Amino acid sequence: MARRNRRSRIRITQPALRDESADQTLVRRAQRFRRRGEHRQAMLALREACQCSKQSPRLWTLYAVACVRVRRLDDAKLALRQAVWLRERARDERRAQVTRRLLAQLEAQNAGSLPLRAA
Repeated sequence: MARRNRRSRIRITQPALRDESADQTLVRRAQRFRRRGEHRQAMLALREACQCSKQSPRLWTLYAVACVRVRRLDDAKLALRQAVWLRERARDERRAQVTRRLLAQLEAQNAGSLPLRAA
């Protein structure tokens, strides 16, 4: 009986995976890499997701955080600048302010006092 239940769960979840876009699949893959502690692989998956969907400030912010985890601070700054620009263009001023604060923290501090705080 447990075998039948396992098969039915698989059938339920498979259609949802087919409906995912390429960038969502890459974000899911990056989350899996991060959980395993493979931060560089997670950063590369998020960079690829940003290239697939260049208009998503959320992806650029996730990519910036992943860059900070692997100490690629210059790439993180560029990604946060891109996220700020996209949020300003979308007239999402509250989130643009938070992203600007993250960028200011990153530019002000040295690599020894990470992680970043949004507040």
